[in-house]
Amino acid sequence: MELTYKAIGLHLLFLYRLGRKTEALYWERLRREISEEANDYLKKAVKSYKRQCKRGGKKLPIYLQYAICDCCYERKFFNF
Repeated sequence: MELTYKAIGLHLLFLYRLGRKTEALYWERLRREISEEANDYLKKAVKSYKRQCKRGGKKLPIYLQYAICDCCYERKFFNF
């Protein structure tokens, strides 16, 4: 969707430079629809996003900086 949005933007640039404003209106409407679809998709993805430990699969808090939980970190580095 992002590439399509960018391609339409480039197409619009050329249309305005050529003075074809009537045709540009169609492409602007299409670009707006694609933008709304992309925003809806991203909103759904953010709502369903869950951070998990890469090693143990335990749920991680959003604020945690690293991709593994404290337990897995300690097991890796402190168990000999």
